[in-house]
Amino acid sequence: MEVIYYFDANRLEKEKAVVESIYGKDIIYISDRPEMIADKFTDGDFLICNSVDELAATAGTASDIEAIVRVYMNILHRGTELIFDRSTQCNSLFIKTLISSDSDFEEVLRKCVGNYHGQRDIAAKYAKKHVVTAKANGNKVGIKKGTKLVTKKSVIMKQKIKELSKDYNGTLNDEELIKQLGIARNSYYKYKRELKEEEQ
Repeated sequence: MEVIYYFDANRLEKEKAVVESIYGKDIIYISDRPEMIADKFTDGDFLICNSVDELAATAGTASDIEAIVRVYMNILHRGTELIFDRSTQCNSLFIKTLISSDSDFEEVLRKCVGNYHGQRDIAAKYAKKHVVTAKANGNKVGIKKGTKLVTKKSVIMKQKIKELSKDYNGTLNDEELIKQLGIARNSYYKYKRELKEEEQ
């Protein structure tokens, strides 16, 4: 039995301390999306993800629930239990307490994923409502034009560009690197531009 944690490349290394305080230190971290390595999971394993959206690459699109269910069931049928930090209603052991057959499981899973997405969308609408209210009351919203944001993603991506780009220490050209990092073209070139500015 192995406890496997999908640790997205955009997350900070120091977050592993929190993960290990919850699940113990005998965790095997993976950075490949579970969808890509589903055949490596075996009977008795536990796969942990931050959220159910991390299972499938299409999460965030109109068809993401079906993609998530497909990957989820593929892993579950290998005897691996699935656990999620943020979408706990989708944990396989929890769903098993609610159902009596495989077909029931899939039906309940769809509802659980849909419910999680619904809660996420409500939170986004709530935030948008507050922005509109703030503007209506004459309050400024957002950051000043020209302000550079330093996010954990920007720090990680710039580091990866320095490691992998042939313009620095690596061997990959821009197209290859954009694909490998899985980021938007505009973001990639913005990070490269900022790196050049930082070097001056």
